[in-house]
Amino acid sequence: MASPLPPSRLLALTSTAATLLLLLPTLIQIKGAKGGSIGVNYGTVADNLPPPSKVAQFLSDSTIINRVRLFDANPEILRAFAHTGISLTITVPNDQIPRLAKPNFAEDWIKFNVQPYVPATDIIRVLVGNEVLATANKLLIAQSSIPRAHHGPVEAPVLPPKSPSPVTGGKKWCLPKTGADSEALQRNIDYVCGMGLDCGPIQENGPCFAPNTVRAHAAYVMNAYFQATDGNDYDCDFDQTGALTTMDPSYGKCKY
Repeated sequence: MASPLPPSRLLALTSTAATLLLLLPTLIQIKGAKGGSIGVNYGTVADNLPPPSKVAQFLSDSTIINRVRLFDANPEILRAFAHTGISLTITVPNDQIPRLAKPNFAEDWIKFNVQPYVPATDIIRVLVGNEVLATANKLLIAQSSIPRAHHGPVEAPVLPPKSPSPVTGGKKWCLPKTGADSEALQRNIDYVCGMGLDCGPIQENGPCFAPNTVRAHAAYVMNAYFQATDGNDYDCDFDQTGALTTMDPSYGKCKY
């Protein structure tokens, strides 16, 4: 009778099997110049998935797969595939297509979801939507916005521009205006987090989760966007719900 596998070996085999079950049902053949490339769709809607770093390592070290399609632009996955030699196709989620019809949003989407990861991660194309129906009337405009954004300079602000007013002197922070309503501030949160900026600090157990209010969370993400852009005053406009301050709003472990 064969000896039972040690727990560490069994765990490794289980992880490998989980990765294969995740990827193999969507295995596709992509013909290329050098006899063809093997590609897979990488879905993340499931329980107990291997971490992206393990998936990337497995595909790179143990398979001949060299193309992967993502159904979003998950930052953790994009970082995991850096320097693996595997080319990625990323996708603009359906719920962002209407906003993507605006060239400024398209430019910012590329700025935050593509530029930080290349060339370390080989992103070869951006797809607009997946099985689009409800947003089809915006799709053509959105599809034309992405190439312009990808090949053009990424300087335009995401929100309606005013006369440029570069930040001068000491550091500034962007916070919600007094009296800005919660509905507008929630839109700001959805907008910024939807572009791929790291909103983990305002999630539960994050350093900026408390106080758990729309205004407090909006303050963090609005400032995160302002600091990540070119530092112009208009980057804090947020449809006239943002205001600049020279007082650092950081508190405790929540750093702005």
